Amino acid sequence: MILIRHAAPDIDPEVPSTRWRLSPAGRATSRLLADRLRDFEIATIVTSVESKAKETGEIIADELGVPCQVRQDLQENDRRGLEVVDEDAYQTLIAQVFAQPELAVTGGESGQEASNRFHRAVVDALDESPGETIAVVAHGVVMSLFVSRFNSIDTFEFWSSLGLPAAVVLDRDGFELQQIIGV
Repeated sequence: MILIRHAAPDIDPEVPSTRWRLSPAGRATSRLLADRLRDFEIATIVTSVESKAKETGEIIADELGVPCQVRQDLQENDRRGLEVVDEDAYQTLIAQVFAQPELAVTGGESGQEASNRFHRAVVDALDESPGETIAVVAHGVVMSLFVSRFNSIDTFEFWSSLGLPAAVVLDRDGFELQQIIGV
């Protein structure tokens, strides 16, 4: 199983982050990541409903010649009402999500609630593709929460290490971290 963090979006403070589209560089790096994933023989790609993840998934699926489908509950932790902030303030908020996963730091959903939602969606996607390698295109915070649930890692450090885009290869059965692939 492969988790993919979406590629770099065009950040528009006038548009909710859930509707941000990929930047030209994000589209280009999505194609580069697809090339690096070619040997994994991905059978299908499942994406979050958010535009930047959908677009990343569609580009990778097109490059690999595999189907792509959108699935509910793979979106990032709820950030409604969170304004675009500078990088330092953003990192502080994300560190707080990881340090206090029981609190709704950035919106109406705690890190733990987001992690549980994401976990159920991933398991459902895996159940629908038994024995196949699937790729799930999602977002850095929920991916990091998910990976840290099954691996002894520093969640903030892991999140910080993921590029836009990045792929995280996990063992399908126990979600053990195998490899991180960047562009």
